[in-house]
Amino acid sequence: MVSTEPMRGLSIQQPWGAAIAYGTKRVENRTWGAPEWITGKLIAVHASKKPDISARPPAGESWPERRMHLGAVIAVVRVTGSCVPWECDGGCSPWAVRGQDHWHLADVHPLAEPVPCRGMLGLWRLPDEVERAVRAQLEASDAT
Repeated sequence: MVSTEPMRGLSIQQPWGAAIAYGTKRVENRTWGAPEWITGKLIAVHASKKPDISARPPAGESWPERRMHLGAVIAVVRVTGSCVPWECDGGCSPWAVRGQDHWHLADVHPLAEPVPCRGMLGLWRLPDEVERAVRAQLEASDAT
C-alpha cells in the first residue's frame, strides 16, 4: 500500500463520509467525473466540517453506528473507476444518485485515529504533516 506519490484528499460531508469509511457505501456521487489519472490511486476521505443535515441513506441501507468526525481524514480508499450519468441509471450501487457521476471505491481503510485537517474543493494534496500521520496509520495497520 506504500506509495511515493503525494496523496490527494476528497472532502465529503458527513454522514456520507462515514458510510464510506465504516459502512457499505462504495460509490461517491459527484457532479464531475473521476479524473483518469486518479484511477487506481489511493485517496484520503476527508470528513468536511459542515454535515449534510438532510442526508438520508438509500432504501435498505443505514448509517454506520460510529461517531461522525468532522474536519478530519477518516479513511483511505482506492478509486477503481467511475461511470457517468448516461452510462448508468444509478443501478451500479444503492448509494448511486441518478444524474451524478459515480466514483467507484475499493480497498477501504478506516483510520484508527482521524487526522484533523482542513478540507478543500476538488481533489487536493494533503498537507505534508497530515499525509505523514495518515501513512503512519496505514503502515501500522499493514504490519498487524
